[in-house]
Amino acid sequence: MQEQQRLTDLFQQLTVEQQHFLQLQKQNQQQALQVKGGLAQDASLNMANISDNLDTFAALEAMNREIDQYHFSASVLANKIQQLKLLLPAAYFSKIVVRFADEPTESETFHIGITGYQNWAGEDVVYDWRSPIASLYYDQVLGASAYTANGQIIEATIDLRRQFQIDHERLLGYFDTQLAVEDPLLIEVLAQDHQQYLTDITATIQKEQNQIIRDEQTDALIIRGVAGSGKTSVVIQRIAYLLYRNRQKVKASDVLLLTPNKLFSDYVSHVLPTLGEENPWQATYQQLLTQTVQQILGPTTAFADWPAGTSHLAQLTTALTTITVSVDLFQNLSNGLDTTRLLALV
Repeated sequence: MQEQQRLTDLFQQLTVEQQHFLQLQKQNQQQALQVKGGLAQDASLNMANISDNLDTFAALEAMNREIDQYHFSASVLANKIQQLKLLLPAAYFSKIVVRFADEPTESETFHIGITGYQNWAGEDVVYDWRSPIASLYYDQVLGASAYTANGQIIEATIDLRRQFQIDHERLLGYFDTQLAVEDPLLIEVLAQDHQQYLTDITATIQKEQNQIIRDEQTDALIIRGVAGSGKTSVVIQRIAYLLYRNRQKVKASDVLLLTPNKLFSDYVSHVLPTLGEENPWQATYQQLLTQTVQQILGPTTAFADWPAGTSHLAQLTTALTTITVSVDLFQNLSNGLDTTRLLALV
């Protein structure tokens, strides 16, 4: 089968590449240790000879720069190995066959996965689900469509929308689908046993959910829905999307995720790592309120120590008026996300 053969070839390529980068990582660590060992040996200074000391200082500075380069290489290799680790269990979950308006007779195939992947030649083999082209898959409609990339609207025709079930190198099945109500993969996912932790919905994001996740125009986005409608999943996927779209400006540590309680925090803590992102700062409403109270009433004041009744409210109300909130904490998203602070409430 053509689909199985493509998956087998890609899995073998990913496996070989993983072993290659693991070996490079090991070599980088060994070389860094050797340089650090040499740095310790050459660190002694001869205070009686200024000329020798200047030579030693120059050598130490060169070694420091070399160590910095090893640290940079270690970071790059770790990111690449993590990317391959995400791809190996399921290199992709869908593909779309698209014809663009400028070449209506030529079709192109795009495979979409949890993260993107380029081969040794620099060719895009798998596209990240957060990439602009992937929005065509989530529109869930065959025929005429469009997506936005670099501020430009690109018109396209979707000829095929295929979903895959993959377990490492094994293709378990695939479905050609158009509408969400006909979505066999979604139906099977919903029929699975309840999980201990919240899982990502990347392969089953619906059209309306995708619009929320990719919204970059709304200043304050409020998601309303009945219990179990997927509000929390959409918020987590939206955080992953914004981190991807603003990689140079926003880090996970710039995001605060407020949750009802610690149990709920644990429940949602596994989603972002499975998408290749770090978890943001997390706090419960009580933890945030306690910190605010301690800033106003003193560091030794605990939330449980508040006096009964309403006498403390007047003090709190007065103190709140003295708090200065910098305008830098807020931003109009329609002008681009150039701040490094996001707040998510779940």
